[in-house]
Amino acid sequence: TLSLHDALPICQSKNNFMMGFFAHALLRVDLQKIWDAHMTLHLWEVQLIAQIYQVQHLILSGIQETEMRIGQLHNHPWMKFRRGMMMTKTINTTWNTFLHSFARTWSLRALWMVLVDSAFYLLFFLLSKIMSSVVTALTSGVTLGLDEVAAKVFLVKILTAMIILALIIWVLWTISRVIIWQLLSKTQFTLRTWARFFGFNLIWTAIVGVPIYVLVKYALSILTPGIMPSKGLQVMHYGLVLILLYFSYLVFYAFVKERKVFASYKKGFTRSVMDAPSLVPAYLLLVGVMLLIGLLNPLIAKLPDAFGLGISYILFFGTFTWSKIYFYDILDQKSGVKRKGHSSSSSSSSSHSFA
Repeated sequence: TLSLHDALPICQSKNNFMMGFFAHALLRVDLQKIWDAHMTLHLWEVQLIAQIYQVQHLILSGIQETEMRIGQLHNHPWMKFRRGMMMTKTINTTWNTFLHSFARTWSLRALWMVLVDSAFYLLFFLLSKIMSSVVTALTSGVTLGLDEVAAKVFLVKILTAMIILALIIWVLWTISRVIIWQLLSKTQFTLRTWARFFGFNLIWTAIVGVPIYVLVKYALSILTPGIMPSKGLQVMHYGLVLILLYFSYLVFYAFVKERKVFASYKKGFTRSVMDAPSLVPAYLLLVGVMLLIGLLNPLIAKLPDAFGLGISYILFFGTFTWSKIYFYDILDQKSGVKRKGHSSSSSSSSSHSFA
């Protein structure tokens, strides 16, 4: 709070708009308090108060007039036309990126991404089989007549095996994500970045785990054994997956650019909300492709076993690899990042730009 005497040099420049603005912002002159305190004011102080209120009146009048003119300009036919052109340009750019992403999927780099994903799920399948064998071995010969000590030992063995398996799977999943994001960004992570990525992914696992735990707990409380889940529960499940997938693209993209854990989460979540008007329509295209692929499942089920399994494998890993490439390109586009050799209008160059 400034005294009237300290404010004099500021308010003497009353013809300067910025000086007047500072006087309005920094000085809150309450004449009633001055009157109640029986303060004696010099003539120059009274003039100063009058100047402050004069500046305040001019500023408020100017703001009101400016807001009115902005409103008129916003509704001007030329501005409406300009907004329409900008929206059309954004739609065209997003559509071109969408089409271009399919060409980028047919590349050596995308093939490596498919192989990394496939290797992880193969190892996940093998580890699950091993876990099943371990549980079978631990439970073989066990009878229901265990005493309390033996039952506790048996339970500890089962839980220990499950925790070890979960940690191994999580480590393999994190390593596979590091490699995939390196392939997407065409960058190499240092050892420090690898360590940060593990910490980043650990936090993300906790964030994802909370809503999944709540949904699973709710589902178990209302499901009846032998009865299929309701349509509402299925919609909740797929909706949660799509929401988490949207946020995951944003936060992991932010980490690739920032290489910092908490700063990446702040930037990723902020952007996911602030840029939602431009990102959600692009994301809906991705969801549409996934739904279209899902509609093909009944047709694939009618194919011979080996052939149908191969088609399902290609569609599953191909779709998820394409989705990462597509939305990474969208985020690059919205961030103003230009890729070398990228051209949305040239399909011949686009087929080699990701290799």
